[in-house]
Amino acid sequence: MSSIRVCSNPLLAKTSAATRRISFRVAAPLGVLPVSPNSILPRYKPTSRYVNLGSSPASIIRWAQRADRIWSFNKGRNSSDRCSGRFWEEWGDPMRDEALFEASVKRELVHKRSVSEVFLTDFVQTSSRRFIAGAQWPRWHVFYGSPDGSPDSALMAETLRQAVIFMSHLCGVPLTHKFLMPYMSISVEAALLDPLVPAQVAVELDVKDMKLSGGQLSALTVTARFVVDGTPIGEGAAAARIVNPATYQRLRGAVPTVLPAAGEDLLACADVGHATQRNVMLGPSSRPFVWPLRVDPTHPIFFDHPLDHVPGMLLVEAARQAARAACSRPDVDFALFEAEFMKLVEFSYPVDVVVTRLESHAAHGVMRVRLLHEEETLMSLVAQVKTPH
Repeated sequence: MSSIRVCSNPLLAKTSAATRRISFRVAAPLGVLPVSPNSILPRYKPTSRYVNLGSSPASIIRWAQRADRIWSFNKGRNSSDRCSGRFWEEWGDPMRDEALFEASVKRELVHKRSVSEVFLTDFVQTSSRRFIAGAQWPRWHVFYGSPDGSPDSALMAETLRQAVIFMSHLCGVPLTHKFLMPYMSISVEAALLDPLVPAQVAVELDVKDMKLSGGQLSALTVTARFVVDGTPIGEGAAAARIVNPATYQRLRGAVPTVLPAAGEDLLACADVGHATQRNVMLGPSSRPFVWPLRVDPTHPIFFDHPLDHVPGMLLVEAARQAARAACSRPDVDFALFEAEFMKLVEFSYPVDVVVTRLESHAAHGVMRVRLLHEEETLMSLVAQVKTPH
């Protein structure tokens, strides 16, 4: 069977290759979130992990009836009740479920081409607006990682980006639509990850706000909590605006599409905390605390697939490298940051990355990083850097 619609609820299910036992992955119908008739889920191929693989229609109906009973049990209870008691006695706590980390999600649903850059492994709905995303972080990565073994703020941000995009497609947003993220924040706890195993991260997601346009999801705000082995390691928040291709083109207008040339003068990689020049996003400083943005359109992480503008995650990394250069601490990471993206950064723009220490918070390592094009602010990021051990 190539599509599934039972009791108006798309069923997220897993299948174990060893036992062919279906483990139901939804604790509540998607009744509050908008599920379009064009939802991605009914179009999943039979090999997808998010539909019932090989079960009979009668078996699917039994699972749906069981889901409806759980939904009835949850109605009228608060969120803490829904995640405890008889409910989890029957289904198990998804935060500690090894099945949450068995395999990567489909790469197109997080806007990636390279499977190695897909960090999301699963997605479980636990109430009408609450989800848990599974993610696995590699022990070593050519770009991400902290020398002291603490969680990397950039990897947290990318994981949150993938979770928001996946959730949106789950709610019926077509793959052709464009995502704009006007806001993102990340805070990192003082924690150490086990260097001997990949980190299995459960990301608790709460949908705080959403907007519909023509019955389809057009904007949402999500908060997140990152947990490893039951220990919180950080929090985050992100807002997304979703537009169809025609609206996106109207927003962009006529802009030059010439890609920048790679190989321009760069800061030394050791000065910004990387082992290779390819990961450097800044050129030599033209004046104190100002560095030109450098964009390599062949970078395998930030340009995993073709883009028509400079991606937000690259801008956040450029801000982090500027903060490292400003305080002469190439190994420093953000303890927390809040980024606002005011305007798309075009490839043709000459952009300066400007660091300003906030005097009232200078003792706490707080600084503002702005990306400027002809004195226009394209992104503003306020961050607190981690204090030395």
